[in-house]
Amino acid sequence: MIRPLPWIDLSPYWPELEAIAEGRDGPKRDFDSSEYWTDDSHLKGVCGEKIHSLVTGRPMDDVARINGDGGSDFPNGIDIKTATVWQDPWLKHPVAATKWPRRFVLVALDFDNKRGRSMGWATAEDMKKAPARSWREKGPLQHSLRWTDLRQLGK
Repeated sequence: MIRPLPWIDLSPYWPELEAIAEGRDGPKRDFDSSEYWTDDSHLKGVCGEKIHSLVTGRPMDDVARINGDGGSDFPNGIDIKTATVWQDPWLKHPVAATKWPRRFVLVALDFDNKRGRSMGWATAEDMKKAPARSWREKGPLQHSLRWTDLRQLGK
């Protein structure tokens, strides 16, 4: 059975993470293509990237990219997906996506307690084979894998 990694406290990094998120959010807020599920969507994504950075030792890209990140957050085509439903997180990627990274990493974020943990990973091929579902009324179809169906980190 897959085992998530231990929780990591993000509170020491919180001011830095808020600044990075604001730097990403500001230039894109008025784009027609911007989709915001919550007001702090960028902060939640930045938190997931920080968890991955702390786990792997790979530096985060803190540059605001006005045209996006090309579909991946880290070198070698690694995209971090942050789930705020941390008790039973799902890895999701839109069926209609035009950009597919080589690998997805799921991070569970307990936003209120400023902590997160890496849950597992999947390849683009794994995700394309995953069942598609809509997570909200009239929402887009997304390929979805429950965290227990992911590959074990470090393997």
